[in-house]
Amino acid sequence: MPGPVGDTPLPRDVPPEALRAHLRGTTTEEEPMPAANPDLIVWIDTETTGLDPATDDLLEIAVVVTRNDLTEIGAFDLVIAPSPDVDASIERMGAFVREMHTANGLIEAMRGPDAHHPRVADHLVVGAIDRFTVGHTGPFLLGGNSITHDRGFLARHAPQTFSRLHYRSIDVSGIEQEMIRDGYDRQIAAWRERFEPSKAHRALGDIRDSIRQLDALRSIRRARPLVP
Repeated sequence: MPGPVGDTPLPRDVPPEALRAHLRGTTTEEEPMPAANPDLIVWIDTETTGLDPATDDLLEIAVVVTRNDLTEIGAFDLVIAPSPDVDASIERMGAFVREMHTANGLIEAMRGPDAHHPRVADHLVVGAIDRFTVGHTGPFLLGGNSITHDRGFLARHAPQTFSRLHYRSIDVSGIEQEMIRDGYDRQIAAWRERFEPSKAHRALGDIRDSIRQLDALRSIRRARPLVP
């Protein structure tokens, strides 16, 4: 289902009020989008050349769609060959990012035959979301870790994908921080001692780590009696 945001990336000099409206899923003239679908969560993780959507490139997108109980419906991931020059994109990476993406194989994959032009990648990802959510009306809650980063890159570099998303998110890192402040710090620390995250630092593994993390946080919270 097409969302309220078009498939044209925002210009780099977009006014702040228009960018805020875009990230909410509206324009400055439109009413807010409908409520989020109550049954499904669309989890997305991205890999990028840096932290600024205006100057950095999107390199990888992974999507996992789950039900509310976190059972997986479908997963999809792809690598992007930044346009017009992969080597120029690599040159813009800081040393830490370049070393990380060399070690995890992403730079090699960007040069490989299975990497996609950014617009093609956006089309393929939104097609996967539509397949996994068939029969369900969007927009969908976006799930992930520190998801504001990913949302910003999707808004600028993958607008079709962005259009399927509700402006509200499930940010697992934020939930964990809130629970630590609410007195669950010992339980979370004990869980983290046993938790073995994906070591690859690639998008699909990171999503599945986030889903496992939320499942653990839900279990920790439910074990504590609620205060009337």
